[in-house]
Amino acid sequence: MNDWSTLEGKLGDLVSILEGAAVSVEEHQEEDKGTVGKLDASMRDLLDVRQELQAYQAVLGRLRREAAQNDDITDIVDRYEKGMKEQLNTYRHQTARQKYGKVKDYIHFKEMIWEVNHANEAMPPVRSQIEREEGDSDSDGSDIEVGGVTQNFTCSLSLKPYVDPMTSKICGHSFSREALTDYFKQQSKRAGHLAKCPASGCNKNLSLADFAINKDLAKRTNAAERRRRRKAIEDQDDEDSMDVV
Repeated sequence: MNDWSTLEGKLGDLVSILEGAAVSVEEHQEEDKGTVGKLDASMRDLLDVRQELQAYQAVLGRLRREAAQNDDITDIVDRYEKGMKEQLNTYRHQTARQKYGKVKDYIHFKEMIWEVNHANEAMPPVRSQIEREEGDSDSDGSDIEVGGVTQNFTCSLSLKPYVDPMTSKICGHSFSREALTDYFKQQSKRAGHLAKCPASGCNKNLSLADFAINKDLAKRTNAAERRRRRKAIEDQDDEDSMDVV
C-alpha cells in the first residue's frame, strides 16, 4: 500500500509541475503558441498512467479477496492477466471526452490555463474543449455539462484579494482568514458558536471549524494579482509611449 501511495504522490507532483508549466507558457503565449498543446497532451498521458495504476490496484485487490475466500485458486496469474486486459481495454476504448472530461485534475488544469487570459469569465465546459470523436453523443444525458463558474478572487468580507483564503467544507464559500476570523468573533458575541455564512444568499449556519485553508485558491489569487500588476505596467508603458509620440 505504501508503494502505491508513493507512486500516486509522485504522479500528483507531476500533475502540479505540468500545470505550472502550462500556466507559465500561456502567460507568454505570443512567444510560444504550441507548447501549451504539448503540455495538454502530456497531462493526458499522465492521467492514462494513473488510470493504469488504478487498474492494477483494482485487479490485485479483487484477487486478494478471492484468494482469501478460496484456498483452491490455482489460476491466479491467468485471472490477473484477464482482469488487467478487461480493465485496460475498457479504458482505452473510451473517447477523449469520456476519459478526461470529468477528471478533477484535468478540469483544474484547463481552468488554470483559462484564467490567464479570461479573468472574470466562466470557462466553457471542459468536454466542449476536447475534440469530438465517434462514440460521443450530445444527446446522451450523461454528457450534458453546464459551463464553468466565474472565479472571483476578491473576498466579500474584506473587499480585497484573498489573503490566506479559507473555504467552507459545508457550502464552498471562501473568505480571507483574518476577515473571516474577525467576522466570527463579532458574531459569537451575539449568536454564540454558530453564525450564518457571510456569503450573500447563503443560509448555512457555520462555525470557524467548518472552514479549511484553501492553498489552491491562494495560489490562483496570487497568479491573478501578478497578471493584473503586469498588465497595469504594460498599459502604463503604452500610455507613456503614446505621450512621447
